Amino acid sequence: MVPVLFQCRDCGGNVIESRRDGRFYEHHKVLINLPISFTIPECVSCGQGWFSDELIQKMDMVLEAEYMEHADLITSIVNFYNHQQQK
Repeated sequence: MVPVLFQCRDCGGNVIESRRDGRFYEHHKVLINLPISFTIPECVSCGQGWFSDELIQKMDMVLEAEYMEHADLITSIVNFYNHQQQK
């Protein structure tokens, strides 16, 4: 059983550590998928995520690492897209 961190201030539901694929956040003007290993406190009832300043700083570091790992591919895609828009 997943431990309950606290009660949601929005709906009163249980907030637990959530990890899943498909959580995209904007970083350097592109959407980056936050790795499944990164946990975010989330209400199981309403889905509200709870972000502390510390969590946001950690998330920014993870997103930057993901961005740098794929920077060449991202640059190629952005350049291709920009070139297509100029036609």
